[in-house]
Amino acid sequence: TRPIPVDVKTSVFEDRSDVNPGRQVFITEIAVLIYRGIRFRAGTLAIGMGTGSGAKRRLDLTVSIYANNMRAKRWTVALTIAGQALRVSDHREEFIY
Repeated sequence: TRPIPVDVKTSVFEDRSDVNPGRQVFITEIAVLIYRGIRFRAGTLAIGMGTGSGAKRRLDLTVSIYANNMRAKRWTVALTIAGQALRVSDHREEFIY
C-alpha cells in the first residue's frame, strides 16, 4: 500500500523529517520542569489525512519521551479511520532502554 498524504499543523513542534527520510518527525524541547505523575501538555499536533484510494485509512503514531534522570519511554498507537468510525487497533507502552 502507498502512504496517504498527511497534513500536519503544530503549535510548538519543529518539523525534523529530514533526520529520518520516509517518516514525518516532529521534535520539541521543554524548558520548564516536568514532574512524574503530573499531566503536562507540551503542545498540540493536528493531523489531517488525505483521502486515499481505499475506504480505510491507518495512522501509526509513536511518541518518544527523553528526559534527564528518567528512563526514556515510547508510546505507540495505530488508528484506523473508516468513514466516520475511529478504531484503536494497537496500543503499546514500553521503555526504550
